[in-house]
Amino acid sequence: MAAAEMTEHGEVLFSEVFTHQALSSRPMLTTGGLTLTGRQAYEACQLRQSQLWDAGVRPGDVVGLVGDTSLGFAIDLLSLLGLGAIIAPLSPSFHGLRAAQQWDFLGLKWVINHPPTDVFAGVYDIGRSTSPPAAGQVSAVVEELFSAVQLTRWQPPVTRTYPPGVCLLPMTSGTTGQARAVMLTAAQLTANVRQFGQACNLHKTTVALSLLPMTHIYGLTVLLLAPLAAGGHVVCEPFRADRFLSLHEQWQVTVSFIAPPMAPLYGGGSSSSTEPLAALETIVSGAAALRAADVETLTTHTGAFLAQGYGLTEASPVTHLRRSSAQPATSIGTPLPDTRDRIVDPATGLAVADGTVGELQVAGPQVMLGYAFAPEATAAALTEDGWLRTGDLGFRDPASGAIVLVGRLKDIINYHGYTVTPHVVEQAIATCALVEDVVCGALIDEDGEEVVAALIVPRVPNPSGDDAGEKDDPTRRSAASLDAICSALITELPQVLAPFELPRQIALVTEVPRTVTGKIVRQELFHSSHTWHHLVYPRS
Repeated sequence: MAAAEMTEHGEVLFSEVFTHQALSSRPMLTTGGLTLTGRQAYEACQLRQSQLWDAGVRPGDVVGLVGDTSLGFAIDLLSLLGLGAIIAPLSPSFHGLRAAQQWDFLGLKWVINHPPTDVFAGVYDIGRSTSPPAAGQVSAVVEELFSAVQLTRWQPPVTRTYPPGVCLLPMTSGTTGQARAVMLTAAQLTANVRQFGQACNLHKTTVALSLLPMTHIYGLTVLLLAPLAAGGHVVCEPFRADRFLSLHEQWQVTVSFIAPPMAPLYGGGSSSSTEPLAALETIVSGAAALRAADVETLTTHTGAFLAQGYGLTEASPVTHLRRSSAQPATSIGTPLPDTRDRIVDPATGLAVADGTVGELQVAGPQVMLGYAFAPEATAAALTEDGWLRTGDLGFRDPASGAIVLVGRLKDIINYHGYTVTPHVVEQAIATCALVEDVVCGALIDEDGEEVVAALIVPRVPNPSGDDAGEKDDPTRRSAASLDAICSALITELPQVLAPFELPRQIALVTEVPRTVTGKIVRQELFHSSHTWHHLVYPRS
């Protein structure tokens, strides 16, 4: 493949990553027992690019990339960037008809499907030596890495055309409440990689622990590309609680990227048992807000600085980061370099005084072009002068200037960093034969986390037999139908919803309040006074 045939879709970002890595003999990427140096990773990308080129992948092709967090997934991502492809990182949670619909909408030409990491036990064996392969062995490693990876040609019903420069199409429900594909250019992603690297002080001796999904924009930009572009070493694999602390010790991790549900793992021992965390300098928490109890755990048990970040897929994703102990620990800090923010009255769009709650809006070089094939949604998310309406409510702390978030304008449920659209879950539950009506929303569980919850009106059975002449008793009806509804939902919903979309709590009610036009009145529906029942789904 001639260099002239490359486009600038992702080449600039590929070059950004390998500026400090291409000739390096330092570790660059590790999964389990396999480590590649910077030089070896660059060679692996060249070999993988040749494989993809020979298979027919060309610059500008829209390629769906599906898989777990792993070295192999990272090599494919980087290789596709270097080829100039447009990458759609896709969660393996979606399958069947829903996956096909997503692929058609995006206009995919190819789908690369990485099976679960444990399929590669021979490559990623955690018991083998962690030394990089010997000279001349990279080709054999690449062959083994991609032996079980499926490259499929897809023929969408409609050919899609994207604006010049677009290189990434992450999916989000974002600020609009409906699933959208966000159009991000190489320039926008490169800007955010540089912004975050500077704000978080990433450098050549950084060892980053990256366990969150690389198909999520947080995992892709923050956990992978930013540390690599700084010349650092990324230790990446799917999250396992039993390996969490041991990985810190094994690799002398200096920066750990987490989501709030992972915070309690740092409290597994006494506050003096910090040996596994001896090298840890910074914990970056993102994807959702930390609870006060989590802040206490992280502060007490690690000795590391807690940098809580904030962002949206529409901003590549990071816009804010807590960088000073003078800023409230529960705040999202201040904007990244070259990023602006403002708090406005949602009704008027006018700026409000410090300490006053309003909508957070942001602007900067990392903000998206827009949503693919959705001009109305793009117009709703971006102001005429380029500010991104985040849909989040917060205020500026007068003392430190940091932003403190207090809620969201819309009804999107934030479950472990994933955005869940209530309407999608409601539609799935409504197909159950035992359900008459349903409304979904966020419920705060005993750990202080948002979970998907559903209020369900059971379908009234037709009276028969000895009970035919008795008046229907809603209390008896609900009690009798609860087990059946739970059983039905546990069986049916995993077939049509992604794991993060599944309702975890349900309560039975006699009616769902609606306006005269049929719109659900969601305010104050999800509270502790209901009798909530926990749903436990079988592990797939």
